[in-house]
Amino acid sequence: MSKSEAVIRRILGTERINVLPLSYAIEITAHCLFIQHMRMDDLMMERDVYSVAAKRLHKDPVTVTRNITRAANRCRDKIKAEGWSGRYIGEMVKDIGDPNMMIKYLAYYAYYDRPYYEVIGKRL
Repeated sequence: MSKSEAVIRRILGTERINVLPLSYAIEITAHCLFIQHMRMDDLMMERDVYSVAAKRLHKDPVTVTRNITRAANRCRDKIKAEGWSGRYIGEMVKDIGDPNMMIKYLAYYAYYDRPYYEVIGKRL
């Protein structure tokens, strides 16, 4: 089990959902942000992440995008419902945002083992 899969499973528990597309999206996002040093604003999720995940899975990009979005929304909803935004995002935020931002938060968590706001706070 990859690090990103473990993070997703920690959040969702034993919920029946295919986490592989979201796991790939998190890993690809982390690679783009931390290995290729892309700026977060320059990262185009459709082009840079979802299409690459679809190629890895040998599936239709529309289907993979939908799977990733659903899984990211489930993670977001679970984090909000359980009050875990401090643990996974680093601050208690009212609105976590869209699935793309959730993937970026999880990429930070999976790569650094620390939440987004804690990492960027140390970088500033």
